[in-house]
Amino acid sequence: MMYGLDIGGTKMELAIFDDQLNLETSWRVPTPKQDYQEFLGAIKDMVDEADQKTGQRGSVGIGLPGFVDNRGCAVVANIACINGKPLAEDVAQQLSRPVGFANDAKAFVLSESNGGAADGAQHALGVVLGTGVAGGLCIDGELYQGKQNIAGEFGHIPLSVTLQRRYNLPMRQCGCGEHGCMEQYLAGPGLLWMVSHFGGDYASVPGLMQGVRDKEAKAVE
Repeated sequence: MMYGLDIGGTKMELAIFDDQLNLETSWRVPTPKQDYQEFLGAIKDMVDEADQKTGQRGSVGIGLPGFVDNRGCAVVANIACINGKPLAEDVAQQLSRPVGFANDAKAFVLSESNGGAADGAQHALGVVLGTGVAGGLCIDGELYQGKQNIAGEFGHIPLSVTLQRRYNLPMRQCGCGEHGCMEQYLAGPGLLWMVSHFGGDYASVPGLMQGVRDKEAKAVE
């Protein structure tokens, strides 16, 4: 059996697949973002539960925002407790098995380009808008990585001066260490911040989107 663990800035979801990539079951838990050991423990608990469900030790692949660098350390903007930690080594040790890692947005577009919605397309761009903002590009079914392996991380392009001045936007600090990254204005939490900046009051992104559909003035603005 194969376990795919999708880790986001808000939740993590484990899915169990058979050897034909048929989905058996999946479930979610909140992502621990403040304590590294709690984060590792949450992964171990989910994989242990998967082993109990299947009666075997499945293989594990993990998709997460950001990436694991050539030292095996996590470079992640929106899960503070794992940034800079030796994630690859620690997770493999916790689970007592090899673990594969990939950027979640790139894994998404790679999957869609090979048997999914973009199967057979020469070019496929995937865009993810969640707790963060990111994407990936596939050319003839292969991921385009770029020289630094960060192609598609357009959530960390700086806000333009034109937009900053037009809307009087402060330069918000990002989890990556920089200021003014687009992710801080366009990701889910960023959108809710933008609502308050323009004088609106929405408790959730789905509520905001419903407000847009209902043509509520502050939501549209």
